[in-house]
Amino acid sequence: FDLHTTGAAASNSLRRRLLDVVGDLSIHSSVAPNVQFVGPIDTLVPMRIHPHAEAVLREGLSNALRHSQSDNISVSVSVQDDFRIEILDDGTGLPDMPSRSGLANLERRAVQCGGSCEIGPAHPRGTRVLWAVPL
Repeated sequence: FDLHTTGAAASNSLRRRLLDVVGDLSIHSSVAPNVQFVGPIDTLVPMRIHPHAEAVLREGLSNALRHSQSDNISVSVSVQDDFRIEILDDGTGLPDMPSRSGLANLERRAVQCGGSCEIGPAHPRGTRVLWAVPL
């Protein structure tokens, strides 16, 4: 898919824009996130959701890269009955009193799109962010 989203098509491709977010954030990181796309992201996700998806991925991945002290981070972007972004890390997990500003932004964006955001522990360790909105 990367080869097919260049030039003018890249600006409309959500897949390309999300890959750019991952690339921008992880360029100087010792952890290279594993990114998986499932489903026709570019054809089924409405344009009104694109800026939210970029912001959610940027905030969630930035938190994982900066704070989790993880060895592995995975990003899954999928579209089926809904559109989902899931970020998993195997790091230290959430602190007892996490700063809510960035996390509240993820939740606010989900509500604006009629969806939900779950932030909690991953198993066996780390943090899981699941942002899901209806199509």
